Amino acid sequence: MKKRIKKATEQISKRVPVLWARFGAVSMLIARQFPLKSPPLLILSMPRSGSSWIGNVLGLSKSAAYLFEPISKSHSRRTGNKNITVFEILPENIPLSYKSAADNTFTGIPAFLKQVARKPSQWKIKDRKQKRLVVKDVNPLAVKWLIDNYKPRIIYITRHPAAVANSFSAFGWVKTDQFKLRFSERALQNMECDYDKIYTSFWSNFGALQAVITKMSMDALKDYEDCKIIKYEDVCSNPLDIFRQLYHFAELEWDGDVEEYIISQSTSKESSVTGEYGDKRNSGSIIDKWKREMDPAAIDEVKEAYLACDPPCYKGDEW
Repeated sequence: MKKRIKKATEQISKRVPVLWARFGAVSMLIARQFPLKSPPLLILSMPRSGSSWIGNVLGLSKSAAYLFEPISKSHSRRTGNKNITVFEILPENIPLSYKSAADNTFTGIPAFLKQVARKPSQWKIKDRKQKRLVVKDVNPLAVKWLIDNYKPRIIYITRHPAAVANSFSAFGWVKTDQFKLRFSERALQNMECDYDKIYTSFWSNFGALQAVITKMSMDALKDYEDCKIIKYEDVCSNPLDIFRQLYHFAELEWDGDVEEYIISQSTSKESSVTGEYGDKRNSGSIIDKWKREMDPAAIDEVKEAYLACDPPCYKGDEW
């Protein structure tokens, strides 16, 4: 009996590493009794746009309580669809698993797997009033719903659309029905670009998709004061200064350990590999890596479709 209890306890611990977060309504009472600092910080981007690196650096702060993609990973695990994390959020029809994960996240309950609640030591009850929730997630199409319901402070990250397309391709995420996978029929009918007639290859389809998503996200953010929009390329060009600015914006504690980590992670001799996950990089060499790896014809397809959808950024000489 003791062995069975021990084994069951170990299994629960592996699933939810923060002990006090395992008890449903009791965990909710604890979180409300010991609230985190307000407002929470949300780091948001398309997948493969550098948000993991930026989230990990901000989540390193001694004043941070960090969650890595809590909403997207929880929802994907429930639905079994791991590759579609970016999809339209309809307020009248929010998936239950998505809303439940978002509620837990912004209440500050780390009732998530270890891959999400990566640093259990950040979640001690006695420290909560000195901590700020830092969340990294990857559904820009949820931004308006997240603002309306949770009022987070937002860092929104953009990355060159060709670089994102190149990374998706390296992972094998190359379906050509990108719009139908992510938008409701109503939204598709009102779409300004003729996605189903013109954009037939993955490259053109995904170029147009990024333009539409970026435009919709930035429209939702334009009147929201508590946000900062950054380009991934700017962070790569000057990581130490940009991260200092982000720490200041987020009201997170900066120290020598953070600075040392940024330097070590952005000047690594290990070259990041497109199509693999990792935080170490030589940040300066990544900026135009897509130009060295992509076929010129593929770049042209992404560019033509992207620019045809009137995007708010990455125009002209940025190609």
